[in-house]
Amino acid sequence: MTGGCTKETSQNSMLVVEGYLYANRTLDTIRIAETANGDRPFYPGPVLGANVSLETNGVTYKLTGLEGRPGIYTYTGSNLVIKPGVTYHLTVKSGDRALAAQTVIPSSPPNPALTNDTIIATGTVTPLNISKTYTLLTWDQTASYTFIMRKYEEKDTVTIDLPGFGIDHYTPYYLQKPFSGSFAVIPMTDFRYYGTYKFIICQVNDDFLKLFEEPGGTQLPGPVQTNIDGGYGIFTGISCDTVTLEVVKGE
Repeated sequence: MTGGCTKETSQNSMLVVEGYLYANRTLDTIRIAETANGDRPFYPGPVLGANVSLETNGVTYKLTGLEGRPGIYTYTGSNLVIKPGVTYHLTVKSGDRALAAQTVIPSSPPNPALTNDTIIATGTVTPLNISKTYTLLTWDQTASYTFIMRKYEEKDTVTIDLPGFGIDHYTPYYLQKPFSGSFAVIPMTDFRYYGTYKFIICQVNDDFLKLFEEPGGTQLPGPVQTNIDGGYGIFTGISCDTVTLEVVKGE
C-alpha cells in the first residue's frame, strides 16, 4: 500500500498455534500468532490472512479469520462437530511459513460420579458425621491424563467460618495440573464458601500436559511439541463431563 506502513516479518519468526478441540462440540476458535524470533515464542502480534485448514477422515474444513479479532480463526459452517476417538490434522500457511499439527480426541464421556453429592462443613469431625465431610470423585480413565476444574456457581459468597474448621491455604492437588488416575478425594477443607460447585473433569492427552511444563507462564506455550511440525504452541483434544456438588453448613 502506497504511503502506508508495511509490517516486516523477522527472517527467523515462526508460527505459533493455540487450539483446543472439545469432544461433541463445534469448533470454537484457533489462534495463530508468530514468534519475535526463532528462539522463544514471544510474538509481536497476530498472524493475519493465513490459510488455515482442519482435516479429518478425508474431509477438509477451511477456517476464516474473525472480523475484529486479529489472529483468531474459526469454521463458519454447521457441518463440523468434534468427535471422540478421531484424529484431526491442522495446517497453517502464511507467506513462506507453514505449520502442521495433529491430535486425537480422547474418548468420552469419562462418566464422573460422586460418592456424596453433598458435603457438610463442620467444625468437629466425629465417627458419625465423617462420611459426609468428604466425597470421592471417580471417573473412567480414557486418556493419558485427567485435568479437573472447579467452578463456584453462587452469586453471593457465604464464607465457611466455624470453630475448629481449618481451611488450608493451598490449591488441592486435583486442581493443580493434569494427573494420571481415576479418582480424587475431595474433603470439606478444600472449600472456603458454602454453596453449589461444578467440577469439570477433562480427559486430556500428552499434548495438553506440555502447558504445565513451561516455566514462566507465557500466554502461548513455548516448547516445540511432538505433534506440531514447523512451529510452536498447543493443539490438542479434550473430552469433558461435569458433576455438581453442594457444600452446606452442619448443625
